[in-house]
Amino acid sequence: MGEGGTQKTRGNRLTKRIGTARAGNPNQLHETEEAGTLALIAREGRRMRAVSEQLWEPACGRGRMARVLSEAGFEVMATDLVDRGYGEGGVDFRTTRKLRAKIIVTNPPYGELVEEFIRHAAALGALYLALLLKSDFFHATDKAKRDTLFRELPPSRVHPLGFRLDWTGQGSPVMNCSWFIWDWSRGMARTHDRAPSLGGPPREPFARLYAPVRRHP
Repeated sequence: MGEGGTQKTRGNRLTKRIGTARAGNPNQLHETEEAGTLALIAREGRRMRAVSEQLWEPACGRGRMARVLSEAGFEVMATDLVDRGYGEGGVDFRTTRKLRAKIIVTNPPYGELVEEFIRHAAALGALYLALLLKSDFFHATDKAKRDTLFRELPPSRVHPLGFRLDWTGQGSPVMNCSWFIWDWSRGMARTHDRAPSLGGPPREPFARLYAPVRRHP
C-alpha cells in the first residue's frame, strides 16, 4: 500500500475511534496524560512564570492536567462545564465574563469549540493562552474559517509533541498533537506580521514552529 493509502487508513481509523468515543462521551472528557502537560512546562514554563504564577484551567475534567501544573508550582484555578469532582463545576468558559487568571492553559473540547475558546480568551483579555490541539488544526476541516482565525489571532509559537497521547486508553494512539501558544503578554502583539527578512509576502501572519518535544522521562 502506498503512503497515501496508509495515511488514509490511519485517518479512517482515528475518525472511527473518535466518533465512537464522542458517542458515549458527549462532553468530550479526554484526560491528558501527564507527559503532555510536562512537555508544555519544559518548553514554556519559564515564560509562563514571567507572565504570572497563577493560571486558569477552564476545561479541567477530573484534574489530571491541573494537578501536574499545580505540582510544578503554579496556582491553578480549575473550572469545567461539568462537575466531575475536581475544581468548580458548572462554569461555561465560552460565556463567562470574568478572567480568572492572566494565563489560560487547557486541552479544550475539539471541533468548532476550539475557535470559540481562542476568541473568548482574547476577548477576556488573557495575556497568555496555551491549548493542546491536533497538530493539523489550522489546515484541516473548515479551512476558510481557520484561515480567518489565523489571520486575526495567529499563535505565537507551536510545539509539536514528539510522541502520541493515548486519549482512548486502547494502547495504540494515532493522533499527533501540538501545544499552540498565544503569547499576548507585554511586548507581544495580538497580531504579528512576517518580517521582510523572513521571506514570504509582507504582512503575512506567522507562528514559530519548534522542534518536537520528547516525552519526559
